[in-house]
Amino acid sequence: MGVSKRYIIEVEQGKPTKAVERLFDYMRETGVDIYGQLRDVTNRG
Repeated sequence: MGVSKRYIIEVEQGKPTKAVERLFDYMRETGVDIYGQLRDVTNRG
């Protein structure tokens, strides 16, 4: 895959990667807003 084992472990642990940090820095600088919607999944039947 061309990525280090350390990178995969950090992603699996939910640690931010430099690429993701830079993406969010760019988005903040350019005024991009991100919205999310959570739905209740507790009553799945």
